[in-house]
Amino acid sequence: MGKYCLALVFLLYATTVFAQVIVNDPNFEVKIYAEFNGSGTGTLAFGEGMFGNKLYSGSFDTILKIPINEPASTFVSNLHDSVGGLTFGPDANGDIKLYLLNAISGPGGDDILEIDHNGNITNLISNVDIGAIGISFTRDHNGAFISQGSFFVGSSWSKNILKVEPSGTVSNLTTPGSLKYPMGMTFGYDEAGNSFGNDSLFVADLKNPPESSVPLGTNTIVRISAVGAIETFATDVDNPYSLTFGPNSFFGRFLFVGSRGLDDSSGSGSIFKVDEYGNSSIFASGFNTPISLAFNNDGTSLFVGDVLFSTGYFKIYEIKYVGDPTVIELSSFEVSQKNKKVIIKWQTGTEIDNLGFNILRSESEDGEYQKINKNLIKAKGTSTKGASYQFKDKKVKAGKTYWYKLEDIDSNTVPTQHDAVKVKVTAKKVKTKKK
Repeated sequence: MGKYCLALVFLLYATTVFAQVIVNDPNFEVKIYAEFNGSGTGTLAFGEGMFGNKLYSGSFDTILKIPINEPASTFVSNLHDSVGGLTFGPDANGDIKLYLLNAISGPGGDDILEIDHNGNITNLISNVDIGAIGISFTRDHNGAFISQGSFFVGSSWSKNILKVEPSGTVSNLTTPGSLKYPMGMTFGYDEAGNSFGNDSLFVADLKNPPESSVPLGTNTIVRISAVGAIETFATDVDNPYSLTFGPNSFFGRFLFVGSRGLDDSSGSGSIFKVDEYGNSSIFASGFNTPISLAFNNDGTSLFVGDVLFSTGYFKIYEIKYVGDPTVIELSSFEVSQKNKKVIIKWQTGTEIDNLGFNILRSESEDGEYQKINKNLIKAKGTSTKGASYQFKDKKVKAGKTYWYKLEDIDSNTVPTQHDAVKVKVTAKKVKTKKK
C-alpha cells in the first residue's frame, strides 16, 4: 500500500453507509464476520501452520487476529503508518511466517516485515519503494508452497513486480515502468488447468492511482511469467483491487476479484469470478472497496475486507458455501491401452446436479494431475438414471505409466475427484485396469 495507503484511508466518499451485500448464488450465504470503527486498511490473510485457524487483518498500524466465533484481539501493534498486504509463507527453513508490507510516508520508506506465530517481528527489508498491497508466495494448484523464503511484491512507485529472496535481496521480475499501479496479486491456473505456481502470476493493474476520486474506468488483470513476460488476462473487471484463486473445492477454479466499481458511491463494489479464459461474471455485489480476499483453509468460506475510506471504517464479510456437493454414483471406471491410445471408460448409476466430467492425468500416483480434455465432457445421466462415457488419450508414450482420475463438476463448478487408476503403455496390448 505504501504512499498510497494514507490517501486511501482519507479518500472522501459521497456517503458513509454500507450497502446490503448480495451473493448471486443460492449455494452461498453472506454474513458480517467482524466490523471495526476506526482507521483500517482491511487487508486479510488466513492463518496457516502454528498461526492456527484464525483470520488476520491489518488495522492501520496494528494486525488483529480473529478466531472463528470469537472477538478480535491485537496480534502485533505500533507498526509504521499502515499495514499493507499480508501473506503467509515458509521462510528459508520451511517455518510458516506472516509477511507484510509496512508503509512509511515518503519515497523509499516502506518495510517488509516477517512475524512468527509468537508475534516476534523481524525487519526483513528496510527502505524500499513498494506503494502497493500485492504480496504472494508461489503455490501449486493444490495450494501447497513451492518456494521457501522467496516471494513477490508489487511496487506502484517503480511500476513493476519485485522478487524478494530469503537473503533479503530484491530484484526486478518485470521491467520498471512495465505496469501502472499494481495492486493485488496471486498464483493460479492456466487455460489448460495447469498450475501457474511454477511459472505465472496474476496481478491487478490499475490505470490511475488508487487514491483517485474520479471514475477510474476499466483496468487490466495481467498474467506474468517466471521471466517477467506480461500478457493481458482480463479487461472487463472495473478497478480490480484484490485477487485470489478459488481452492479446488466448493468455490471452483475461478479467479476471484475484488472490484471498487466505477464510482465512489457506497455499494458500487463487487466480487467478480473470472474463468480460465478471462471471462468474468459478478459473484457478489454491494461492497464499497473489497480491498482484500482470503479463503479459509478448507475452502468453504471466502472472507472479504471491505473498506469505507472516508472514515477508515471497515467490515469483514464471510461468504460461506452452504450447498450440497455433486452426488455421483460411479459404477465403474477403467482404463486400457488400444494401439497408441489409452481408452478411459466409466459408468454412472445416478447423477445429481452434474454438469459433466474432466479427465486428470499424472505420471505418478501422488504426483500433480493435469486436465487432459480440452472441453468439459457433458453429463448425460440424471438423478434416476446413469450413463456410459468414453474418452481417448492420444498423447501417451510407450514405456510410461500413467495414472488417471475422474473429476465431476456440479452446477456451481465445484469439482469432486475420484480414486486414481493406472495403466502402463507398452508396444503391445495390455490388460484393462479396473477400479
